[in-house]
Amino acid sequence: MNIYEEGLSLLRDKKDFVLASIVKSTGSTPRSKGTQMIIREDGSIFSTVGGGKMEASCIEKGVFFLKL
Repeated sequence: MNIYEEGLSLLRDKKDFVLASIVKSTGSTPRSKGTQMIIREDGSIFSTVGGGKMEASCIEKGVFFLKL
């Protein structure tokens, strides 16, 4: 399953999610511009934007906005 199929499945199930995307990167990074990750309300993810502190921050902020 790709990220678009996962997003469509969540929409069909009326589940909220956030789509995180890398829009710019500099230097040595594990993932490049255009990489995307789905963050679900429970903090689980589909795909990755590279791990580490940046990904953890994306998950934290994504869950925060889903709970608003």
